[in-house]
Amino acid sequence: MPDDPAAEHLLLDNEFVSVRRAPGSPLVRVTRSGTPITDLAQIEQSWGAVHRALLPLDRPHHSLLIDMRSAHGRNDDAFERAVAPHRAATVSGFRRVAVLVASLPGQLQVQRHVREDHLGEVRVFASESLALEWLGVHA
Repeated sequence: MPDDPAAEHLLLDNEFVSVRRAPGSPLVRVTRSGTPITDLAQIEQSWGAVHRALLPLDRPHHSLLIDMRSAHGRNDDAFERAVAPHRAATVSGFRRVAVLVASLPGQLQVQRHVREDHLGEVRVFASESLALEWLGVHA
């Protein structure tokens, strides 16, 4: 059976995160799994891999949706310092970035990262439909 031309292309899939893009769509979707990052070396395996998967994209012509709803929150200093460069590398250059979170503490944490890291056009949402609307993408 031939591949569905409208099917999403899987750019990355590991135990921590997946990256998908539908052909012809301006939307790239990063989905964080519920697998906890327990070792700082796993940050490179997760967020470093995301950055590398996104490198070939023409970022100014794409929007990024990062779904963090299944992720286990973590904000210890060592983790925060190790993840910080990956945040900027992941979101920089995209037309718009929306982050989906499941809780108010998650929303506050992402908003703090956006502010402290000067990440630009990044907004935080609890609703996927509102995030897609802000990104200018139809589900």
